[in-house]
Amino acid sequence: MEKVTFFKNQVIMQEGEPGDVAYMILSGEVQVLKKNQWGKDVLITRLGPEEMIGEMCLFEEECARSATVIAFTDLVNTVRIPKEMFVHHMDQLPPEVRQVIQVLLMRLRKSSARISFLS
Repeated sequence: MEKVTFFKNQVIMQEGEPGDVAYMILSGEVQVLKKNQWGKDVLITRLGPEEMIGEMCLFEEECARSATVIAFTDLVNTVRIPKEMFVHHMDQLPPEVRQVIQVLLMRLRKSSARISFLS
């Protein structure tokens, strides 16, 4: 894992782009935006220290980012978590635990799609 710093208004990840990394926020804040059915960016939430972004793509073989994440504060310090490292740790979990995680991920993706439609 490596430390990565992002600067205010820097796009960290773009909705729809492929993802193979997540970030744990150490300091600073980010905005999470999702396009609505008319293509307008809608603020979903702000995240800060000890929260994670991009984690949904760590669970899937091929994944498109579900939202855009932009640095909100002057500096956002993070730790980069590569998919390969995450998958290695996931493979050591019992199959039942991995299945529960997959079900939760599927439900989260459906909820995210509904938010986009309702915004």
